[in-house]
Amino acid sequence: SRFKTQVQMKRSIKSINELVESSHLSKRERAALPFFIKELSGTEGPDSAITLGWFVDNWNRRHLKNAHHLLTDVDGRRIIRFIRNNGLVPRLMADRYGYFVASSSMAYNKYVEMLGRKLRRMNQTYQALRNQ
Repeated sequence: SRFKTQVQMKRSIKSINELVESSHLSKRERAALPFFIKELSGTEGPDSAITLGWFVDNWNRRHLKNAHHLLTDVDGRRIIRFIRNNGLVPRLMADRYGYFVASSSMAYNKYVEMLGRKLRRMNQTYQALRNQ
């Protein structure tokens, strides 16, 4: 029912707020988090991908008068990582064109497999560098 959905939304907002409070995000990153979540939630498939630059530019244009709220690319990457690591936008993917929600389970599973291969290659390089 509608009431049940509103209760679930309040619970989910509460749990997100608790998650954010316990995070290492800065005040400006916390302020921008809902904007990032909202925009990312509306992207399905690579054709609707949004770049990090788009996020930062659009956020900063809206907050020019509040210099302490302006974001850098580093801030944007930290926000995206926080969203992905905490599952705030399910099936969030990235490619060279930007960030977007997977349009199918198969596409998402292939993406996760590709990340695993990439991680293994990075770990091999890390281990080799440590042993030099």
